[in-house]
Amino acid sequence: MSSVKSYIALKGDSPYSMSKFALRALCESLSQELEPYGISVSHICPAYVATEIRQIDNQGKLHSDWKEPISPGLLMSCETAAKQIVKAIK
Repeated sequence: MSSVKSYIALKGDSPYSMSKFALRALCESLSQELEPYGISVSHICPAYVATEIRQIDNQGKLHSDWKEPISPGLLMSCETAAKQIVKAIK
């Protein structure tokens, strides 16, 4: 499971983006390595999903009063994201 952050790195996202860039590289490499065996690899990269993840600080504490920094038009519901992920897996 990856993220749009495997393609876009923004200020303040260094550790998260780095982990997603690495995951993308792993998926791309494994895809080539496993293709001769008929095994495919899916790199699932949802964009912004409407969850509380952006309200959790570095110590894991939830701040429900923090304003959502992502424009509502860019957010997808958890249900939509889950349906798209299941479709990709199938």
